[in-house]
Amino acid sequence: MQPTVSIGMPVWNGEAFLSQTLESLLAQDYRDFELIILDNLSTDRTPEICREYARKDARVRYILDDSQKDVMQGHKKAAQLATGEFFMVACDDDWYAPEHVSTLVELLKADPAVGLAYSGWGYILPDGTKTSVEWKRFLKASNSTFYNFVYYLFFRIPIPISFGIVRTKLHKDCLNYFYRPDHRGWNHDNLYMLRLLSMVRVDSTPDILFYYRKRNRTALYRQRGQYRDVERSFRGYAEQIGHQIVVMRAVSKIISASPFSRTEKAVLQAYNLLVLLFYCGPNRLLTKRVCRILRGRRRSAT
Repeated sequence: MQPTVSIGMPVWNGEAFLSQTLESLLAQDYRDFELIILDNLSTDRTPEICREYARKDARVRYILDDSQKDVMQGHKKAAQLATGEFFMVACDDDWYAPEHVSTLVELLKADPAVGLAYSGWGYILPDGTKTSVEWKRFLKASNSTFYNFVYYLFFRIPIPISFGIVRTKLHKDCLNYFYRPDHRGWNHDNLYMLRLLSMVRVDSTPDILFYYRKRNRTALYRQRGQYRDVERSFRGYAEQIGHQIVVMRAVSKIISASPFSRTEKAVLQAYNLLVLLFYCGPNRLLTKRVCRILRGRRRSAT
């Protein structure tokens, strides 16, 4: 019998917090789910931990991958293994309240036009302390897809939206847009989300049901070979402008392929250019880099 919800968790060397995350997922008051753990050839105790949980709970499907993949490939493969009507992305270091899955599934079942549901969120610190995040811009089922797209294109904040629950078919369709637009490796999650938001409405609850692990992500991504330093100079500023232009072009393609009306597409294409100017503007990039350069020179002078 197929489960209603599939939870996909690509993991690589996640032993530090993996057990805590698995405990929170398996303690959900909504029991009808499968947990797909795709191990990207971990070299720590991750395989041992996962196999132990798979032995204890039949809902856990532990799969050791046949080759090392990057984050995007891992998420795509985990999605292809999903059999449930709904899909949820899980990281190996986050924490979920017991009612997280049941609350979001209820929102999705209440309205077939809603494709994604998410909750309020907080941070969980390395010592396990939980802190809330004041988040007021919740997308509701009454919002139009046009409004949601305009909102997200400007703010581009994937947390907590991307950690909600989505209809599996929709998730798989949108994964074609989950890619790095260039070698810099940024904005892949935003392109995926913009594609999704162009197609369906979204609902949410302000209840804090998800806690994102607060840790040194830069060090983690360097360890995984997924981080690229950008020079703190005008060359680095120019590189970021180049990246924003590539992202703008990718967003333009998403708009063209969307079900928006001809008039809405024209408005969004113009808005996309304005957003590019904002993200490339002095207030966004240049001022920060100049300040960093000047601070560096002051330190060297003293």
